[in-house]
Amino acid sequence: MKYKKCSKYSIENPEVWSILQEKEAPKDVRTIIRLFKKFGKVKRVLDVGCGAGTHLKMLQDVGYDCVGVDANPAMVKYAKEKYLNIPFDVQYMQTLRVKGKFDAIVCIGNIIAFNKSNEEVLQTFKAFLKHLRKDGLLILTTTNPISYIKNNSFRKSFVDTGEDRKKYGIKAVYTENIDEREQISTSTRTFYRLKDNKKLGSYSKESRMYFPQELKFFLEQAGFSVLEFYGGNSLASMTLKDIKLDKRKLLVVARKRG
Repeated sequence: MKYKKCSKYSIENPEVWSILQEKEAPKDVRTIIRLFKKFGKVKRVLDVGCGAGTHLKMLQDVGYDCVGVDANPAMVKYAKEKYLNIPFDVQYMQTLRVKGKFDAIVCIGNIIAFNKSNEEVLQTFKAFLKHLRKDGLLILTTTNPISYIKNNSFRKSFVDTGEDRKKYGIKAVYTENIDEREQISTSTRTFYRLKDNKKLGSYSKESRMYFPQELKFFLEQAGFSVLEFYGGNSLASMTLKDIKLDKRKLLVVARKRG
C-alpha cells in the first residue's frame, strides 16, 4: 500500500487539518476520557489515524502515555515537529506494528472506513487486538448509514467554507455518491480560491459504510466483545446517554476478550 496525496488543498494537508482538530479536540477528548473511566483502567493509549496529533497532546497533558500512528507521512512529520514528546510513526492499520501493549486503542474520524473489503476489516481488528493488553479497550467512530435512512439526510452536493478552509482562502465543493452494492460512499472534493473562484484541485475519497450489527459481527470475529454503541452528529457532541443510533456518527466501545 502507498499513501496517495491527492491535493495539497485537501484536508490531508497538515496545516489545514490541524485547525479543525484543534477546534474539535477538547470536546472529543472529554468524551474519550469518560469512556476510559467508565469501561476500563487506561494509562497507555495508541491513536490509530492520529492526524496532526492534537488529541494525543491533550490526553498526554492529563497524564496518559500516548503513541500515534497515521498513514500520511506529511501528517506524521507535522505531528513530530509540533509535539516533540509524543512518539509518532507512519503505519497502516492493517499491518500495525507498534512496540509494547496498550490499555486502549482510539480510532476516530471514520478512519476505519478505509477498510473496504471484509478481509481488510478483519485484518485491522486482529491487528488492533494484538496491540491491546488483557481487557484492553477499542474506541472507534464511523459514519452511520442508518441516519440516511431514518432522517433522509444524504446530500448529493454541498459547499464547505469552514474556518479551516477560510484561513487558506479556499472553499470545497463536495459531490457525494453511494454504491449500494458495495456499500461504498464516494466523496469528490473540488477546491476553489475564494477571491476569484479559480479551481485549484480536486480528489475523490472512497469510504466503506458500516451498520452497527455489521461492526459487531466483525469485532466479535476478531476477538472483541462489544460493550456499547453510541450515536450523535459528532464525537464532540455525544454523551454516554446517547444510545439511540439515528444520528450521523456511530461510536462503538469494545473490549479484548480473554
